[in-house]
Amino acid sequence: MNLSAQNAHALRHGHFAGRQSSRLPQEKDFEELISFLKEAGCEYKPGKRPFIRCRGQDRFARFSSLGDGYTVDDLKDAIAGKRRERSVGKSQQVHDKKFSLLIDIQAKLNEGKGAGYQRWATLFNLKQMAQVMCFLQENEIDSFDELAARADAAVTQFNGLGDSIKAAEQRMQEIAALKKHIINYSKTRES
Repeated sequence: MNLSAQNAHALRHGHFAGRQSSRLPQEKDFEELISFLKEAGCEYKPGKRPFIRCRGQDRFARFSSLGDGYTVDDLKDAIAGKRRERSVGKSQQVHDKKFSLLIDIQAKLNEGKGAGYQRWATLFNLKQMAQVMCFLQENEIDSFDELAARADAAVTQFNGLGDSIKAAEQRMQEIAALKKHIINYSKTRES
């Protein structure tokens, strides 16, 4: 793990000075965040491109090198509440994956699968549930009724788009047939 990755990891997960805080306090401004980081054992160098170094690291790292969402402007926006918290990590890859159904572990064990499969399936099911929770939080879905309403709206939109595509395809077939008849008429008219 390189230096900037270590600093980003420390900022994301609250690892400062060999301890882990369960949650960072809610700072009111950027200076308060810097004072919290200094109290936690980090060094801060202000300037055009500010640097930070947590205890136990040899070199300073720029805030901008910590990754998306960790520039000074992004942090100020997040503290001011102008920006919604994003999930940290490989969020883009999570969105690209389809949610698969949970595996019925007991049924698989009855089929003759072993303890290793049980461990893997349990971990897989936990990851799937975590992906669902992340999806619900990112889309601000708080209840089953809201999820059902959004699903119905998506189905309605999907069906509407399907109908418009079918109508467009039908019209294209009519135009192709008309074009064919026009070409045949022009050929027979000339001769």
